[in-house]
Amino acid sequence: MRNKKLVFILVLILLIISISGCIEQNTSSNEIQDDENGDGTQDNGYELLYTVYPDTNDAPVLDLYWDDLDPEDVTRTTPYGCWEGWFEYDQGTAYEPANEMQFYTRTGVTPIHAVCSGTVVVVYTGDNNIGFLSTRYGRNYSVTYHHLEHIGLEAGDIVEAGDIIGYCEIRPDSVEPEYNESWWEIEVDVLRDNRVMTVPPYDYFSDESKEQLDDILNSTIFGWSIGGSPKTWTVTEGCSWIKYLSAPEWPASYDRFGIETEEIPIEVFFEANDLDWFEADEYGRVIGPTDECR
Repeated sequence: MRNKKLVFILVLILLIISISGCIEQNTSSNEIQDDENGDGTQDNGYELLYTVYPDTNDAPVLDLYWDDLDPEDVTRTTPYGCWEGWFEYDQGTAYEPANEMQFYTRTGVTPIHAVCSGTVVVVYTGDNNIGFLSTRYGRNYSVTYHHLEHIGLEAGDIVEAGDIIGYCEIRPDSVEPEYNESWWEIEVDVLRDNRVMTVPPYDYFSDESKEQLDDILNSTIFGWSIGGSPKTWTVTEGCSWIKYLSAPEWPASYDRFGIETEEIPIEVFFEANDLDWFEADEYGRVIGPTDECR
């Protein structure tokens, strides 16, 4: 009789533990949605601050929703992979790596459309109402739009491909004032091996959008070509930082994914690529390379 009571008590305890676990699991799934492990983290252990949308690990296919733009209205472009500027410091000449694609237009305040769906994870605007916006696509990719005015979104918002996310910034110091230039940039990042890296945006556009981008590139009044670099959306020769690396990728911030964690110093990236470079300032300008860009 005593043995039967002990068995009954053990079964009852196990049943209570099982029910408690289910309740805890259901509560967790209600509080944290659409994460990879079901516990608010990805496999790399980072906390997901906002809902993952869409629910995918795959790369996005980007579309350039710029149907109302005449390619000839784009006055200049700057390709991913170039050194887009150089600045003198006491330590030497510093280069600014272009890890995005830039568009300069003469159409004034042009609406900018989301190139893919996603969750807004970062919105920054300065005192002049100009800033940038980052959207995370799924778990492993994000898209950042730089130099936007009148951003009407906030972190946590969901955007669909084609939605207006802001407007081009007007350049008060345009090199060609008669064109009343405005500009914006697009950056694509991937979260891989616990690092956030920029990747060439052009590679992720649909074939139709690539044709439109090529039309824009071939119609620009002021083509970008420094140090013998070809006219392209991803430059790997001449005045390019890509030619020093094994892959066309540059370190980016974890905030592009809405992740709050300590940033990895860029010097770790330089050391991994056997580069005797160092960061010159908070803008990510780099002292080290000596080439035809000087």
